[in-house]
Amino acid sequence: MPWNPNIPQANDKLSNSQLQLLNNFQAIDTGFSFNHVNLNLADAGKHNLLTMPQQTFPQSVTGSDLLFYVGLEPVTALSQLYLKRSTDAGNGIPLTAGNTDNATFGWAYLPFGAIIKWGVFSFSGAVPVAITMQGPAYTSSTSYSVTVSSGFTFFTYTALNNNGTQFLFESSIAGVESYRFIAIGT
Repeated sequence: MPWNPNIPQANDKLSNSQLQLLNNFQAIDTGFSFNHVNLNLADAGKHNLLTMPQQTFPQSVTGSDLLFYVGLEPVTALSQLYLKRSTDAGNGIPLTAGNTDNATFGWAYLPFGAIIKWGVFSFSGAVPVAITMQGPAYTSSTSYSVTVSSGFTFFTYTALNNNGTQFLFESSIAGVESYRFIAIGT
């Protein structure tokens, strides 16, 4: 039942256009019932879920408006839900991007645009070692900090290498230790 926007015409008789009008009402009901509560129920007009097609970058926003859209996130190569404000540079914040199903390393975007990364690694010795973090690179060495722990011993790093994907770690603890790290930055 296709939508017919030209019904009724000024010279149409109701008896002649009744089927087209009924088809239009059916098309409205069919279109509205997708992702919505049915029109004849108490919560009519509310969404019960939201399906969004993937959009191309960049999307523009003006004033104080917010934009939610689905775009292809380059690190995961998957469709992700983005939030963009008029003050956001680039494509906005990919709210659903991340790798949270890996027991060793993971990362995710936070709603305000920062990236959180975490991981586990083993280390022995006093020679600095570069620990590579998965996920998108931080913008600079001063835009993120890393906290590393082993048991109740904590190490904090703020000025790291400039590629935004690694931090240099060294420890005076003798023997092989298992460490956990968490990094937050932009």
